[in-house]
Amino acid sequence: MRPPGYLVVYSNYGAALAGLIVQEVSGMPWEDYIEKNILAPLDMHHTTVRQPVPAALTNDLVTGYLYAGGEFQPQGFEIELKSPAGAMSASATDMARFMIAHLQNGRYGEKRILSETTAKTMHSPLFTNAPGVSPMLYGFWERTPNGERMLEHGGGTFSGVTLLSLWQFQGQILWLHQFSVLANLRLRLWDTNTSTTIEWLPMQHFSYTDQLPGLLHPGDNWMGGIVAAPVTDPIQFVESFWTPQALPHLRNRRPAAREDFPGIARQAIANDRCWQAQAVRLRYAFERQDRPWEQDVCFTLAYAPVNAGVAMWNVQRAYTCFAPKGGLDARASHIKAVIANVNMTPEWLATYSVVKQLQRQGLQQQMADTAAFGRKLQEYTAHIRQLGQQMHEERMKSFDRIAESQREYLGGVETYNDPYQRQGVYMPAGYKAYWVNEKGEVVLSEQASYNPNVGDVNDWRKMERRDPMRQ
Repeated sequence: MRPPGYLVVYSNYGAALAGLIVQEVSGMPWEDYIEKNILAPLDMHHTTVRQPVPAALTNDLVTGYLYAGGEFQPQGFEIELKSPAGAMSASATDMARFMIAHLQNGRYGEKRILSETTAKTMHSPLFTNAPGVSPMLYGFWERTPNGERMLEHGGGTFSGVTLLSLWQFQGQILWLHQFSVLANLRLRLWDTNTSTTIEWLPMQHFSYTDQLPGLLHPGDNWMGGIVAAPVTDPIQFVESFWTPQALPHLRNRRPAAREDFPGIARQAIANDRCWQAQAVRLRYAFERQDRPWEQDVCFTLAYAPVNAGVAMWNVQRAYTCFAPKGGLDARASHIKAVIANVNMTPEWLATYSVVKQLQRQGLQQQMADTAAFGRKLQEYTAHIRQLGQQMHEERMKSFDRIAESQREYLGGVETYNDPYQRQGVYMPAGYKAYWVNEKGEVVLSEQASYNPNVGDVNDWRKMERRDPMRQ
């Protein structure tokens, strides 16, 4: 026996005891408390802590398997005798809501399941068995793969294994209301196991003239664009515009390869026929922690013809991917599918449209004040909703045309019909069977005859190939 506080060892019985304390303090059954205070606020309608699963949710159950007699044998529902530990059955979508609440320190939309102080305490190290050993937290374990802090909790039954991982993600909208590009998406996504990372790069409009000597200087804001002479060499553009801040590790490096995408370039200037454009992908190599890495930088440069001594140009569709050497090509189809499926919500597009209208109306000074900016947006709430619906409909109508141009740029991606959502989705190319269920889970198979409905309670429907140019 060791004294209290000397060593920590995770135990299901500890979690079960915590559930008993919740029940005794609240004066209500543990199952009722969780449904009222966790599941309902988070809209987790496909989750239960009751055993066996209620009849209304039995169709949501997945089938676990054990390998016996040379083949996988389907298993039935397993009763967890140490409930509350391990008693929850939840869909992936519902667990995503639970994770979002933790990533936002207890808040989900307008609702809260934890105070911000409690959530931060829950996410803070509680005890470590020795210096340098990953600590225990309240309900989570902490790991730092590749220097990134991650909170997780895993578990399993005889025929199933799950892992919930919370990464400290990096993402924000950078408002640039004094420029014609009103906002930039600064988002970073990464694979928890391979370190493959996707980042969106800053985009901007540029303007230049030599007709106003002494009045304009590089970096000034002129007609909504940054004053800068046109840069026609993509490699030079990366060096001048992105390596100072966004990509400092690529400074003074030359790319090992370059690939051009004329179809994407044409699409970028489809509404401005007199413009010229080039769309490129540059492959760089660098070292990180004594390991060779590679990085793709993808973007489009577009140039207007010089008019009365004024040159206008811009950078658009800019993102970068990096991974340990060999990782980008090995996971190319999945990377491209992620990029192709990134879409702004109708609400975001509508809000952006309203901000653009305000900017055009000469309200930059009012928008610079955060409080005034917020009040002004609230005045346009109804307008935003209406615009959101209109933009959603317009986006769906143009999905096919955009898909064809993106496929040339991205490669390795095909468009399929989702029979549940009734819309097109991008899938990694190269598989022979594509199936989806009502929860949005997707199964890809290299066997054309594969049918996930065999031995499974979910309703799997086959996704059919879609002609991206069909109107």
